[in-house]
Amino acid sequence: MNIKVIVKPNSKENQIVKLADFEYLANLVQRAEKGKANLLLIKILSKCFRVSNKNVLLKTKKGHKKIVEILTE
Repeated sequence: MNIKVIVKPNSKENQIVKLADFEYLANLVQRAEKGKANLLLIKILSKCFRVSNKNVLLKTKKGHKKIVEILTE
């Protein structure tokens, strides 16, 4: 399943908000430097969708608008 995620780094708390079907807003406390925000996004989405970190694939690594593939078993 592919989803669209708008990432807002350097937020006050980690939060995932569903905007529409397959569209989410991710507020992350981590700053967007050296891929740290991407790693946190993967960790949070894996908990949200109850899958392993290995099953969350970032198709878009740069920018605030990301396409993420969630591999379900």
